[in-house]
Amino acid sequence: MNVQPCMEIDSRRVLILGIKTKLYMVPPRMTGCCETRPMPDHGCCASGDCPAAAVLRALGSELKLVTMHSLMAQGRRFNELRELTGICQSSLARTVRELEELGVVARVVRTEERPVGVEYRLTPMGEDLGVAIEAIERWTERWLNDLRARVDLELA
Repeated sequence: MNVQPCMEIDSRRVLILGIKTKLYMVPPRMTGCCETRPMPDHGCCASGDCPAAAVLRALGSELKLVTMHSLMAQGRRFNELRELTGICQSSLARTVRELEELGVVARVVRTEERPVGVEYRLTPMGEDLGVAIEAIERWTERWLNDLRARVDLELA
């Protein structure tokens, strides 16, 4: 994984991810000696420095979610991913590279095949994200008709 170390910028730590993606790593808030405040039960932190919000900004792009969704069932070759997702080659290459740098997708090279085969798969971290993507699928099943009634929703 080619991720640069955190750098101090204006008393905030920032982790550079990919070409133009930054994930701000907010230091934990302290309430006492070596104690961190627990996360709220519902919703995000009122102060806006919620770690989940930072992760959603890094992972929440449409292209990344569609790519991860396409890899949930099995590993896939690049062209298969491109056909399945409908993402252009340059955007998919950038998306897969950023997902690799985040540790969500792994690039598996098969040297025993001729020509050499390259396949992309979800890592254990990416597989855990599958639970969230499945929750979006269930939400979609429940609310799709309402969404269609409100907006001109195109389905692939």
